[in-house]
Amino acid sequence: MEKKPRKTKVLKSQVENKEFAAAEKVVEQNVIPELDAKGMYEFVANGTFRTLPKGTIWKVTGETATIFLQKGYGKLK
Repeated sequence: MEKKPRKTKVLKSQVENKEFAAAEKVVEQNVIPELDAKGMYEFVANGTFRTLPKGTIWKVTGETATIFLQKGYGKLK
């Protein structure tokens, strides 16, 4: 049984004809306020992390809230 030769994959790039709408998208930066590390804050989860269901409200310290905000797990209430 003879093996067929593999087809070479060719990457065709026609950059001149395509519009790059994704490149023009404005990226929203996550602004994190300065929080007191030992203060208590209410954090609303957005569901991106498996143990923080969407819409749940958590009472966390400022240190934990800062970490959650940096990771993008939700926002402060």
